[in-house]
Parts: sequence; C-alpha cells; structure tokens
Amino acid sequence: MGLYDQRPSSNGVESYPEGTSVLLSITPTGSSDIIKMRGSVISVPLPLSENQIPLSDQESPPYVIRLVDGSIHQVTYELMEDIVLSPSASTLSFPSWMSNNQKVMYLHDGTYLKGIMEYDLDNSVWRFSQRKRNGDEI
Repeated sequence: MGLYDQRPSSNGVESYPEGTSVLLSITPTGSSDIIKMRGSVISVPLPLSENQIPLSDQESPPYVIRLVDGSIHQVTYELMEDIVLSPSASTLSFPSWMSNNQKVMYLHDGTYLKGIMEYDLDNSVWRFSQRKRNGDEI
C-alpha cells in the first residue's frame, strides 16, 4: 500500500495530512462580511474507486476541513497552499502519522499513561489529554 501523487516533486508523503491547521476565509450566512476562521483537515483526498487515479489536481477529490464553529468544507489542493497555517517554531516535533485526537501512550515519571494528543488552535500547541469512559477530561 502506498500514497499516489502525480506531481513530479512528490516524495510519497501527504502534503496536508489530517490535523493540518488551516485559516479559511468564509462569509457567514446572512452577512456580507468575510471572516477568517481556523480549522483543521479531517480527511485527505482518496480516489473515488480502486481503479481511478486522477490525471490532475483539478480532477482529484477535495480535502475536507472542519472549522472551529463545527462547519465542514471541501477544499481543492490548489487552495490548500494558501490557507494552511505555517507551524510555529517548536522544540518538540511529532511524527508525520500524528494527528489531532490520536491515541497515544505517554511515559510520565516511569508510568505509561493512555490518552490522546489534542492540538490547541488558539495557542498553536499540542497537549496530552486523558478522558474517562463517559468523555469527561481528567
């Protein structure tokens, strides 16, 4: 199994994986004002069928993003370059498979803790979080 990308410069790594932060300009319903709203990628383009490989980015299925207000939007690859928030300088880097709400094991004072990694869009930082079975945060 591998990632197909028709661009010649592709190195087989998804350019905008799930969890990628974005800033999308939208016009709220009933308003003529344009506002910029933060969000993140929740789904990357996949071929519509096993045998269908898009010939160009224009024919590729869209990225799906969820904004902080809960709205879902579909975005083309060309637009992604313009709306992706560049990561802030950080001394901590995460592997490419890490995404928002990713289940992880965290070693703290010699004890492994189960939890999830959450990305705080307001502060542009990752945090480890544990939840009880009913969904409440510990």
